Amino acid sequence: MPQRNKEISDKIEQSILSKEDIPLWQELLLNSEQYLYQTEYRHSILESIIALELVVSEFIRKKCHEKGISSEDTKSYINNIGLTGNLKVTLRLLLDDKALPRQEVFDKCKASITFRNKIVHEGRKDVTQVEAQESLDYCRELIQFLLPQL
Repeated sequence: MPQRNKEISDKIEQSILSKEDIPLWQELLLNSEQYLYQTEYRHSILESIIALELVVSEFIRKKCHEKGISSEDTKSYINNIGLTGNLKVTLRLLLDDKALPRQEVFDKCKASITFRNKIVHEGRKDVTQVEAQESLDYCRELIQFLLPQL
């Protein structure tokens, strides 16, 4: 684990030194991975879900802009529907002509959102390595699916 932790830190340091502009979602996924290897599982889940929310929101904003929907209405929609609703319904509506990721990806992302909500709203402390790893893996998979469409 210390070697993997060093690799992640080195990636971040290299990006900073080269003044590379790292998208926030990517920085958050790197943080999530680092927290995972530091056995900070709660933090890992929080970071991976925030990364997912950023990409999903950006995807929805892009699609709404293409359809002439105002940025104010789009922002309101994203906030009112929430991340879970946007995964369950909105993405499917906007991607109807595209091959969607496996149902398991959506299910695992939704489970991770539930873990995140329990951490934030109920003070849940007991998060397992498996839960954190799945959150990172499945959020990353959905993000990778959406990126080419941004």
